Amino acid sequence: MFHVILKFLLRPVFWVYYRRITLSGLENVPTSGPAILACNHPNSFLDALLVGTYCPRKIHFLARSDVFRSPLAAWLLRQMSMIPVYRLQEGAENLDRNQDTFRRCYEILEQGEVVLIFSEGLCIQEMRLRTLKKGTARIAMEFAKTGASLKIVSVGNNYPNATKFREEYLLGFGVPFDANEYTELYNENNAKAITAFNKTLSEKLSAVVIDIRDKAHEKEYELLVDMLINHHGPALPTLIFTLNDIQEKTVDDRTKVVNELKTYRHELAKYKLRDFAFITEETSSGTYRFLQLATMILPFTHQVPIQLARALTTRTVKSKEFYDSVLLGASMIFGWLWMIILTGVGLAVGPKGLIAILSFHLLTGLISLRLLDEMHLQKLLLNRSKVPDLSKVQQLRRSILSDVATTKI
Repeated sequence: MFHVILKFLLRPVFWVYYRRITLSGLENVPTSGPAILACNHPNSFLDALLVGTYCPRKIHFLARSDVFRSPLAAWLLRQMSMIPVYRLQEGAENLDRNQDTFRRCYEILEQGEVVLIFSEGLCIQEMRLRTLKKGTARIAMEFAKTGASLKIVSVGNNYPNATKFREEYLLGFGVPFDANEYTELYNENNAKAITAFNKTLSEKLSAVVIDIRDKAHEKEYELLVDMLINHHGPALPTLIFTLNDIQEKTVDDRTKVVNELKTYRHELAKYKLRDFAFITEETSSGTYRFLQLATMILPFTHQVPIQLARALTTRTVKSKEFYDSVLLGASMIFGWLWMIILTGVGLAVGPKGLIAILSFHLLTGLISLRLLDEMHLQKLLLNRSKVPDLSKVQQLRRSILSDVATTKI
């Protein structure tokens, strides 16, 4: 029941936080029976909350044990169907406790339910698929050796601009495979079976995870991802196919594209632009200052929880991997507390006052989101109008997109 309530609370929060959420491959999630969702892990708790919110089935999650230290946190996390997994960083003396964690996973799978595992083992905020740990394979193999069918579904969390408000989020579910395919090999040679399992899983994940392999030119490829989304739309299979295709081209072809991207990125930074400004023929309407003022004044009743959440997050969070998760969680908590306060004020005034206050709060929030998106667009269009040789920059953009053009899936 708790997870149903949480989904109900989180959906409007994500609708506000992200400008667009794109789901692909939901049909690949088995409608019944035991399954493991093998997921990448770029954005801390936000990964689990987003997958849990948009996956059609109830999910149990494995989470690092150090977040269970507080009794209140432990209770809350267990209500959210999270199970502690003990890492060497939390003390070698605790590693034996993972046996209880594994037993709990087997119990859940025997009941025909779903377990989500972050198969990379680490949370690093980057658009890159990392080497998989052995944990997912071990849990899957130990369960499957009983002869039971166990579907493994790859899950890709993709955040093209992870730390920014009103950006894109792309969630992909890959075509499942059955852990039973490796049972015979596992009974003969555990190590070979785990290696083979992870090879298949890595291939499945590569179909749903945006994977920038060239770390030396990471910023250029991040810009390319942004361009592909703006050009093709947020179609994850097409996006991944195109990105992988360019990364597999010859050195000369890749170098040409990277150099063009470097020049284009320099031009965007120089004029405080984003690629988004070049997908519309619209020109600046001159309303930027008005919109800026409106988005400062109109949502004044929303500023209290937002500023409290931002102050708390900035003061307490040092790692960028946790910033979004803490900010979103704090915003949700302070937001609902603020709603309770407004409800109390409304009740003190009377039924009509309650309806008026809550309606005004909701209406100004919805209008403010629309105005905020429009303000950002008008700011970009205003900056674009100041580019002295706009046609040259536009031609460079067209050249890049032409160079990376591939046959669509």
